[in-house]
Amino acid sequence: IVRVTERRPFVTLKMALDANGEIARGEAGKPRWVTGEAARASGHLLRARADAILVGAGTIRDDNPDLTCRLPGLQSRSPVRVALSRALDIPETSRIIQTANDVPVWLVAERGIDTSRRAAFEAQGAQVIEVNTVGAKIWLPSVMEELVARGITRLLVEGGPRVWRAFADASLIDEAVLYMAEQKTDEREARTAIARQLGRFDLELIEKRSLEPDTMWRWRRVAAKRGP
Repeated sequence: IVRVTERRPFVTLKMALDANGEIARGEAGKPRWVTGEAARASGHLLRARADAILVGAGTIRDDNPDLTCRLPGLQSRSPVRVALSRALDIPETSRIIQTANDVPVWLVAERGIDTSRRAAFEAQGAQVIEVNTVGAKIWLPSVMEELVARGITRLLVEGGPRVWRAFADASLIDEAVLYMAEQKTDEREARTAIARQLGRFDLELIEKRSLEPDTMWRWRRVAAKRGP
């Protein structure tokens, strides 16, 4: 429905925060885990259900992730991997580029990107998509149109704080899934933790699940009510 009415994929934002409601960034290409195995397995199931997974260039540089589904029996369900990189400033040695011939990789860059830089990534199997920018930022509605034109119906946004807030500012979040480490508090505190990252938060809670020792919270955009 969203694809037809709004010309964009249904967007699920996935967040993993520590017990203080903060994000843990990786260093030197190594991710830092804040949640346990059950929460990470649930996150991989989200990947298997998505057509594409999107992150920013900062996540590629900091964590060097695979962005694939590694659940037994579901490896073939890995989504298309999309990275926002306005200037294509990610390492050519990153895992997603090195495996671009195994699982598709789409790099989203500004229009008129350097042709030699583009050719270097395409030679390794990645596809470069040029979109409009506003100032120094990629214009997300342009990205959404390009993705839906390529058959993407469900988009999982992992990324980091800058990508999360950009989607929130553009009102492009349909669903948010929060994995909170050792979370023993209530909905208000979990909502406050998300709002701190997004700047605002106005979704409705539809599910809470214990994934010992962590907690998963799922919120969804409230459909507009019709008159009589």
